[in-house]
Amino acid sequence: MSAEEPFEVEVEVVFVLNDGRSLRHVVVRPLQPIPNFTITDRTTLDGLPITAIEMPPRALHPDGSPRMDLLNFRLRNRPDCSRFQPGQRALLKGIQLHPWDKPPSSAHDP
Repeated sequence: MSAEEPFEVEVEVVFVLNDGRSLRHVVVRPLQPIPNFTITDRTTLDGLPITAIEMPPRALHPDGSPRMDLLNFRLRNRPDCSRFQPGQRALLKGIQLHPWDKPPSSAHDP
């Protein structure tokens, strides 16, 4: 797969922020390593459109250290928040890998 092709990865929903006028976010944890990427106008989370990737949430591990493994996506439509629950697995599709990164490979390189 080249860096120009859309890439997908499975994620786990950690929490959903659906409060106030502007909060319609789903915070997820990738279930496999993801290279550096950007979202496109075709990026979806379980088939639902995403408008932006936001700053990582201020979440902590039980030992008090920051959780740097989380991604925070803003959904295009507020009602879509109700489709996600903590612990749910979802597919993040259509992300664009940066050209200097190589996607994770499951194949053994000779």
